[in-house]
Amino acid sequence: MSEKKINLDAARQAFESAASEHSQEFELFFLSKFYGLHYFYTDKTCEITFEPKEFSFNPQGSLHGGVITTIMDISMGHLLKKTQGAGVTLEIKVQFMKALKVVNASVLVDFLGAEKVLRLWHQSYLMQMVNCAL
Repeated sequence: MSEKKINLDAARQAFESAASEHSQEFELFFLSKFYGLHYFYTDKTCEITFEPKEFSFNPQGSLHGGVITTIMDISMGHLLKKTQGAGVTLEIKVQFMKALKVVNASVLVDFLGAEKVLRLWHQSYLMQMVNCAL
C-alpha cells in the first residue's frame, strides 16, 4: 500500500510566507496568513473566505475539524473587534453535520439576538448553523 503524503514544499512555502508577512494585528497575524484568509465586513457581519490548503485536510480527504473550528473562532473574534472591541472566546460548541470536501470555503458570522451569541453559517451542499457563545 502506498502512503499518501502532503506536498511538503507547498506546506513549507505557506509557513515561510506567513512567517515573513505576519504581524500581531487583526487580519495580519500568523494563522491568518498561513491559511490565506480574506476578510469582508458589513455593519453586523464578518465573512472569511479561503482556499483550503492540502495540508489542512485529514487522512479521509475532508477539511480537518480543528482547522474549521479555528477559522470559526477567528471570524467571531474579528466581528467582535470590528463591532465592540477585543473579546475572548469563553465557549465554542461545534457539531459537524457532514465532512467538508471543498475547493473554496467561507464562513459568515453575525449576532443572534441581544445575548451577543454569534452564529456561523457555512454553505457547502447545504446550509448549516452553529451557535457559538462568546
